[in-house]
Amino acid sequence: MLEFLMLLEFLRSILNQPANILNNDLNSINSSINKGNALYSTESFIEIKNFKIDPNKISAQNVLIKELEGPVLYKKNPEEQKPIASLTKLMTSLVALNIHSKNEQFEVKTNYPENQTEFKKGEVFYLVDLLKTLLIASSNSASEIIQSKVGKDEFVKYMNRFAELLNLNQTTFQDATGLSPNNKSSLKDLYILSKFIIKNKPEIFEYSREASFLLKGKTVRYLYNTNKLIEKYPNIIFGSKTGYTEDAGQCLIMILKFEKSPLVFVGLLNSKDREADGEYIIKALKEYYK
Repeated sequence: MLEFLMLLEFLRSILNQPANILNNDLNSINSSINKGNALYSTESFIEIKNFKIDPNKISAQNVLIKELEGPVLYKKNPEEQKPIASLTKLMTSLVALNIHSKNEQFEVKTNYPENQTEFKKGEVFYLVDLLKTLLIASSNSASEIIQSKVGKDEFVKYMNRFAELLNLNQTTFQDATGLSPNNKSSLKDLYILSKFIIKNKPEIFEYSREASFLLKGKTVRYLYNTNKLIEKYPNIIFGSKTGYTEDAGQCLIMILKFEKSPLVFVGLLNSKDREADGEYIIKALKEYYK
């Protein structure tokens, strides 16, 4: 616990510094945290054998089902580095909440012709509303508006610095949206990131589980969650994020909670049908924890 608090305090101090802190030598930063950083060094990724699931019913090429404080229930290539599309926005949200306040205002500097949102130049939004927009509707424009305050290059440096601090060794970012095929990670890294978010910025997953959201600017936008399973299982899905590009395929992260279960991480990369895969896993876990 002491090591965890030390790392958290260090993260806060780094991410609240002016942007020129990013010019510091990475080795000096790493040496500072490695003295006591045991945050996930004892994390077990050993798979138990009594969870019944049919791999042939899951189209995803990469799967990880793991209790947040317990064993792996099922895994398939969880350490393989893959493009992650809009799963990127989990890190975008985490960084944004560490360098800005929820009620900080962001002015839209240009028109964005994105479906659903269509942000207009001159509109002003609170960070919390932009976060809900990118987490629920997976808005790329909202990500770009958030990163614009410090600049794309600086914001992406924060994202990669945060990944280094959390020892996400297979994770790298080139943008805040997930459109770049070079935004890559593994399910093991995404599990660690998700666990850190739950422990430190749980509002990220709280925002993400809303089935819809009313975004008010010069016009009113009705936004709907890209994870259609939210509507079917609102009392089970604690939080989630979807993603899709041609390179990444369909991607999905879910944090689930059943009546008799701890929190369970479910990660899918390169799925042909993330909704079908996710629903099959939810039903299998519901049976397991009954």
